Amino acid sequence: MAARARDTREATRAYLLVVLIRHPDAAPAGSASGSNLRVREGTVVARSGGFPPEERKVCASRLGGGIRGPAYAGRVRKKVPDEIRDIARDARSVTVLTGAGMSAESGIPTFRDAQTGLWTRVRPEDLATPEAWDRDPARVFAWYAWRAAAARRCEPNPGHRAIAAWEGRDGVELTVVTQNVDDLHERAGSRRVAHLHGSLFAYKCDFCDEPYTERLDLPRSPHERLEPPQCPRCGLGRIRPDIVWFGEPLDEGVFDRAVDAIRDADVLLVVGTSGIVYPAAGLPGLATRYGVPVIEVNPHGSDLSHELDHAWPVTAAVGLPALIEALEE
Repeated sequence: MAARARDTREATRAYLLVVLIRHPDAAPAGSASGSNLRVREGTVVARSGGFPPEERKVCASRLGGGIRGPAYAGRVRKKVPDEIRDIARDARSVTVLTGAGMSAESGIPTFRDAQTGLWTRVRPEDLATPEAWDRDPARVFAWYAWRAAAARRCEPNPGHRAIAAWEGRDGVELTVVTQNVDDLHERAGSRRVAHLHGSLFAYKCDFCDEPYTERLDLPRSPHERLEPPQCPRCGLGRIRPDIVWFGEPLDEGVFDRAVDAIRDADVLLVVGTSGIVYPAAGLPGLATRYGVPVIEVNPHGSDLSHELDHAWPVTAAVGLPALIEALEE
C-alpha cells in the first residue's frame, strides 16, 4: 500500500509538471522545477492584504450563527440541481477544494482587491517573497501580523459551517483542501483541513525550519515594522510566518494529503477558486483522471470548465447550506 501511494504521488507530481510545461500561460502563479512544485503564495495569501475594520464592514459576523444565518433569513432557498444532490447524497468520502472566493464571503479581501490604509502603495507580492524577508524581515512580519489580526476579526460564513455540518453526518469522511491561509474552516468546525499554502497562524524558524509554538502577542493595529523574535531552538534564525511564499515549494506532506484525499474521494467539490493558481489548479484534473466526479460551486465560473462534471453558479454561503439541507430531506 505504501509503495502504491508513493507511486501515485510521483505520478501526480509528474502530471502537474506536464500541465505547467504545456500551459505555462495558465499558471501565472507557479512554475515547476524537478520534483519540487513551486508556486506563488496561495490565492488568499497572494491576493489578501490587511483591511481596517472601517473599510471592511461585511465580515461574516453579520451572517450570524447556524448554517444559513440571519442574513439569508426570508430568502427563497436556492434549489440544488438534482444531479449534484444525488452525487453528494451517495458520497461517503468527500473532498472539498476551496479558494479565495470562499473566504471573501466572510469579508476577507482577495489579493486583487484595492488595498487601503497603510499598504495602499505597496504591492503584496513585494512582501510575500523570501527576498523581501531577507531585505526587511521587520516590515514583512508587521504586514503578516496585520493580516492575521484582520482575519481574526471575521467569522466563518454559512458556507464554512455547511462544510463542517457535512463532515458531521454519519458515515461521511470529509477532507478540506484549501488554498486559503485563514482559519475559518477550523473555526467553523472542520477537523480535517490541509492548507496547501500555509497558515497565517503558524510560524517557523527561517534557519532551522522548526515550528514555533510559543504564544505571540501581536498588535491588532497596523505597524510599519515589527521585529520578529529569535528562534529559541537554534538561536540563529528568526521566526517567520509558515506561509508558502512566491517561489517556494509546497509542503510535500500537505500536498500528499491533498492527493490522497482526492484519489480516495467519491466526489470533489471545488468552491470559490479561480483555477489559475498551480499546482492547486491541477487537482480537479487529477480527480478526473481518477474517475472522481468534480462539482464546481462558483457564481463567476472559473478556468476549470474543461475539468468539471457539473457547475453550479451560486455562492458558497447560499449554495452549500442548501445542499446540506437537501441531503437531510
